[in-house]
Amino acid sequence: MIVIISFILFVFLLCHFAQDDNKTDSPKTSNKQLNAAYNERNDKTVKEIIINTRDKGQRIDKYLSKYFSDLPTSFLYKMFRKKNIKLNSKKIEGNEILQEKDLIEVFFKDETFYKFKNGEGAPEYNTTRDIQLNVVYEDKNMMVVSKEDNLSVHSNDDEEENTLIDIVTKYLHDRNDEEYLRSKDTGFMPALCNRLDRNTRGLVLIGKNYITTKTINEMIKNREVEKYYIAVVSGKMPEYEEKTLRGFIIKNSKSNTSTIIDKEIEGSKYAETRYRVLRSQDDYSILEINLITGRGHQIRAHMKSIGHPIIGDSKYGENTVNRLFKRNYDVKTQLLFAYKIILPKGLCEKQEIKISFDDIFPGKLKELLD
Repeated sequence: MIVIISFILFVFLLCHFAQDDNKTDSPKTSNKQLNAAYNERNDKTVKEIIINTRDKGQRIDKYLSKYFSDLPTSFLYKMFRKKNIKLNSKKIEGNEILQEKDLIEVFFKDETFYKFKNGEGAPEYNTTRDIQLNVVYEDKNMMVVSKEDNLSVHSNDDEEENTLIDIVTKYLHDRNDEEYLRSKDTGFMPALCNRLDRNTRGLVLIGKNYITTKTINEMIKNREVEKYYIAVVSGKMPEYEEKTLRGFIIKNSKSNTSTIIDKEIEGSKYAETRYRVLRSQDDYSILEINLITGRGHQIRAHMKSIGHPIIGDSKYGENTVNRLFKRNYDVKTQLLFAYKIILPKGLCEKQEIKISFDDIFPGKLKELLD
């Protein structure tokens, strides 16, 4: 009898400890983790955008910047990197050209998606600087503004505040520009039609609506828009000389510099630059340059290739000459100015838009004209 009771007690205790062990190894913790992961994953539901005939042919970053009217460029590229926005189920670089029936998948929270879509998210411009925009020409459809130096025309992947396009957008926003407001409702924001290096001053074309922007871009591509620059270069050149420079330009991404070469190689692009010497002095010359092809750093690289780099250019110039002109003429940046644009007839009221020499050579720089 005692043996039976002891056996029953042993079985009871064994079952009791087994239940405790089961509690210790209970799957509740892992279930919580799975549920949390599931909820976190499903917190961002996929939204699909299918590209139609009207929207094809655009770069995906430009299209999405218009589709999400209040989405900062930096945030957009961050979403590309994190694969929260995909194109045809693949990671996006940002420069892909959209084709009809392409599928864009957007993994945003509902709240985030509709805030940016409906214009309730971040402000449409990213600037804290109260800069007086120098508007050289403006009509209903387009603008031409004069960019100062040390100013980027647009943000890069790392997001830069106070870019030219931010300042232009703020200008139109503050003025309640009708075309800006109308285009914004369709998902379009003001867009650059030509670009200048950060330290190049001068004229920049801006479209207020999609049709005008597309038209100007096609005209530039077809070389129907003439772009002229004034450059002050190192060394004495033959006065009134006119010449066309031809070659191939290749970029070194690591140093962010370009080199002109005689023969085409893989990765190079054809480059053509025409110049006319306006004034020639012992240690510098002033040129009018007609940019035929618009490659990155083209003028700067071409002038260096013939032994007459632009004065003040820290990448392509001569340090000794740059220091001399900084001391004598207070030159703090490259002396390259996008000063004149000639547009095809019918695009706008003015066919020739330009900056005066007084604006190109302010302060001590005026002495270069003496």
